[in-house]
Amino acid sequence: SSEQQRAAFVKTLCEDILQNNSPCIGIIVATYLIDEMAGGSKCSEFNLPWEFHYSCKVSFENTHMVCLFEAALKVMHRKLQKSMEMRGVPHGGGRTIAYERRSALHIADRVFSWPFTPQDASHTITTSFGHSRASAVKGSAGKGAPRQDLGEADDDDDDSHGNSGMAILDNSDQNRTPLFPQQWRSLLLDNDVINLFFSIYEATLNDQMHAFFSPGSSYIALQCMIQISGLRGKGLFAPDGSKDGDSVRAQYAQVIMQNQLQVIRHVCTMDLASDGSEDIVVAATQMVRRFIEAQLDEQPFTVVAGKQLHPLALLAAGVPETLEYFNETSKLICSLLQAAGGIVKSDNTNFVDDDLSDVDNYFVMQA
Repeated sequence: SSEQQRAAFVKTLCEDILQNNSPCIGIIVATYLIDEMAGGSKCSEFNLPWEFHYSCKVSFENTHMVCLFEAALKVMHRKLQKSMEMRGVPHGGGRTIAYERRSALHIADRVFSWPFTPQDASHTITTSFGHSRASAVKGSAGKGAPRQDLGEADDDDDDSHGNSGMAILDNSDQNRTPLFPQQWRSLLLDNDVINLFFSIYEATLNDQMHAFFSPGSSYIALQCMIQISGLRGKGLFAPDGSKDGDSVRAQYAQVIMQNQLQVIRHVCTMDLASDGSEDIVVAATQMVRRFIEAQLDEQPFTVVAGKQLHPLALLAAGVPETLEYFNETSKLICSLLQAAGGIVKSDNTNFVDDDLSDVDNYFVMQA
């Protein structure tokens, strides 16, 4: 179809998502559209040629994906507000809201893992040969590749992602937040957008009856928190040689630190060996690592009095929370190592079954 037809379709889709009281159909269609465009195969499910799929993907990520992401953000914000207003009030029939919420988060998760097409003449698309689009999406571990297909998950599945928090992100250097183009700057660096995902995760913990959030929502929110903690690239922070890059980066870092500090303090007060703690423990360590790695890569080298300063020197100078952040991060590391030490000590006097034999190694690895 022509570019005009694509634009008209996406515009209609966004209007349907935003104007209806229950935009389930519109946002589910958007979910499947993003899944199709993010697929790793050389053709679409309708057996259209690679050239067509490539041109559609480039057009979609350069022009239309921002609109769908913004629509999903508005849906999440609206439902978050409603859940906070109705906190403590008995609910009934919340399944529609829960499914809609999960789909909106699904869109955000896909966007944060989007395999952007290289801005050169190579005309390549990240792919997984020998697999269908669906299996490539579910199983790909390539750079920036989506991690699993959540669009068809059953709301009644209390643990659709499995119990292992290790599945959120591994420690591979390839698992980094994508380099978003300049047109994403106003959305991704907006303080309210960053705060939104941390607020959603907190709200899921208070929604024990799943009136507003499906059981998988907290998991997806954690993944989005990790990804948004590692935003990077001149396209976002210093487009077209902008001179305000340092101040923009400092403002972003401050908001991330403020939100991560709440997560870190929460984890430090937990029983780290308790059931259900693994996801947030892994997410906390990964979002801290993602943020620090991005800052080390992004911060410019500064020379004062003939001496080169550490890359984080400007961060410490520009963000008041920096010292407090690294102090709390040190406490988190100590808590993880203490948990590992306690398990090792317990192993010497108690029988430990095979499922728990590597728990101490897990805590050391996260530290």
